[in-house]
Amino acid sequence: MPEHHPLLVVGAGLGGLTLARVLALHGVGCTVLDRDADRDARSQGGMLDLHEDTAQAALREAGLYEGFRRLVQPGGEATRVLDRHATVHHADDAEGGRPEVHRAALRDLLLDALPAGTVRWGAQVTAATPLGGGRHEVRLADGTTLTTDLLVGADGAWSRVRPLVSDAAPAYTGVSFVEADLTDADRRHPRAAALVGSGLLFALDQGKGLLAHREPGARLHTYVALRCPAELLDSLGLADRAAARRRVLAHFDGWDEGLRSLLADGDGPLVARPVHALPVTANRAPACTPTSPCAAPPSCWTPSASPTGPPPAAGCSPTSTAGTRACAPSSPTATARSSPVPSTPCPSATAGSALPASPCSATPPTSCPRSPGRAPTSPCSTAPNSPRLCWPVRRTPSAPSPRTRRPSSPAASAPPASRPRAWSCASARTRPGGWRR
Repeated sequence: MPEHHPLLVVGAGLGGLTLARVLALHGVGCTVLDRDADRDARSQGGMLDLHEDTAQAALREAGLYEGFRRLVQPGGEATRVLDRHATVHHADDAEGGRPEVHRAALRDLLLDALPAGTVRWGAQVTAATPLGGGRHEVRLADGTTLTTDLLVGADGAWSRVRPLVSDAAPAYTGVSFVEADLTDADRRHPRAAALVGSGLLFALDQGKGLLAHREPGARLHTYVALRCPAELLDSLGLADRAAARRRVLAHFDGWDEGLRSLLADGDGPLVARPVHALPVTANRAPACTPTSPCAAPPSCWTPSASPTGPPPAAGCSPTSTAGTRACAPSSPTATARSSPVPSTPCPSATAGSALPASPCSATPPTSCPRSPGRAPTSPCSTAPNSPRLCWPVRRTPSAPSPRTRRPSSPAASAPPASRPRAWSCASARTRPGGWRR
């Protein structure tokens, strides 16, 4: 006879645990299934930046905001952008409202806040089948069968629940990471520690990158980013640590020795992480924004309720909802530049009316103010005083997996400026893996 659970959540990651905690506060019990043998079965990754309007809002709802604040890494939002010669192109130590916390510490906070027995460890879901009336059957690897009135999938990119609602499947993006660690870095690796500083380091050049983040306990976590076939990782022979390091370092010949030391002097094994992504809609235009000091106003229109109709004015794109507008670069040769994010949405307008000054325009002013703590919605400058580095790119059909939070193209080279359709940015307020579109 199958076990019955009124509410099953598949996946004891941060999303599934936060849901379980909020439900518990409202007197709703659930069972969380996770394939790991126990909470300490494997490493939980590195640092996360938590945004005020999303993750921090969820932690407030879960009654765990104060506990989260005690876990914040001091100085973790500091960001440095270097080239292969270790020349600093950008440095920002400002606090921007996205404090950094280690994923494992945040997960422990959530686990400790749940009623005993909420998480069922060693429960690997192999299949989920509809039974009708909203009920589902869930099968586990050990042969156990469960039934539930409500099934929630929180099991990441390779979800066993997603096929019930979507045929989307992850695909390799062409970018891979090799991860390494330096322990007791301030004492044992002072040069590398000085390069990274208190927060995050991006060293980007030649279509590749060395990224590093300071973690609690004077630990440096390094991400080597390579654009390569997935098979390359299999050829590295990571079991032989010394030989594997030499093979990976060969991709960084001629780079500053201090940067190379982030990998060369690493402690422990190397970890290969090919970046997979789920498909996303390929034809979305950047949303309109109100006045920006880094833009000039293009001409826009308000579409009808139908996406069909007359072509939009130069620099604009139609959307399918009446009373809304979408902007695109008003020139196919728009120059990359910086723009802060406005705090209010676009006002409505009638057909044929002009937009407020928008970052979709091709002509920026002579200088742009720094905008710490905000994600870009427009082209950004490569000037040293800019908080972000961006370039025009053609839209692609994939985006980073939410589970890994890794960049879809962390070291991409700028394609020809004659085909801009989206903006790929390295936000100064983003952890490794926070490359935004």
